[in-house]
Amino acid sequence: MASTLKYPNYGIPIKTEDENDKISLHKHGVFFTERKTLDDIAKYCKLEQSNGMYKRHPLAFLMEAADSICYLVMDLEDANQKQWLTLNDVKDKIANDPYISDEIKEKLDDNLRTTQGDNISSKKEWVSYRTILLTHLMGVATKNFVQNLEQIEEGTYNKELIEDNDGIAKALKDFSKKKILSKREITSLEITGDAVIVGILNSYIRLLFHTDKNYRDRGKSLFSRSIFMTVLHEHWEEYCADEDFENKYGKDIKIGDLDKLYDKFDVCDFTVEERFRLIRDFVACMTDKFALDHYQKISGQRI
Repeated sequence: MASTLKYPNYGIPIKTEDENDKISLHKHGVFFTERKTLDDIAKYCKLEQSNGMYKRHPLAFLMEAADSICYLVMDLEDANQKQWLTLNDVKDKIANDPYISDEIKEKLDDNLRTTQGDNISSKKEWVSYRTILLTHLMGVATKNFVQNLEQIEEGTYNKELIEDNDGIAKALKDFSKKKILSKREITSLEITGDAVIVGILNSYIRLLFHTDKNYRDRGKSLFSRSIFMTVLHEHWEEYCADEDFENKYGKDIKIGDLDKLYDKFDVCDFTVEERFRLIRDFVACMTDKFALDHYQKISGQRI
């Protein structure tokens, strides 16, 4: 589990001299409701540091590298299929970048000389070109991981493996930003996605935090029962220790009887964090199509 945590933090600001350089703090990593799980993982895997922060597990660097390599190359292929760029565009970008080593440039040039036919953007060429890029980036990540393992284990290494002393990854990221992510179609999808997510979140926040129980019950009825029960099960011991909770729902309720409690349970008895977590888990399970359809229905755009 520690190897999947690119950002082992739960959003509580910790002031350090080099906090802006800490790779583990670049993004919010874990929701506050899961802080105990993060604490347990960090303690078990010895990720705790003297300044109160958690360092990354060494394997998290390899996971991040694999993820970045995959997306960098896939973005190029997708853009080529949409005819936004050609193999020549990528070739020229790499050939004219002074920060990319001559060694990799020669490998890519050799590939073009041995595979190109009548069609410079043929599938065969893309596959061969992609293979060389993947092999090179994996080699960079492996080399940097081995050479910097001591710093990584100490928590003082704050670079992405594929970007350390190699220009290919940065060139591909810059190229993707200028040639792909700036396209109107991509921008339009991002704006639509933002409107859908914000719309769904606002709708459910309004319902689950409403002062009228009828509205809260309406919101609960739209949630997946399994997601709702997961939150209830995870925090059951805390509820049992709450005298007000027992007075409202009865004493000595066993965890096996929680399904019977579902119908009469009021979401206002969840903490603020638990209600936000309920909404978050529900949205996280949605596919793009389901989210769009759901937003249109709850916003009254369609029935």
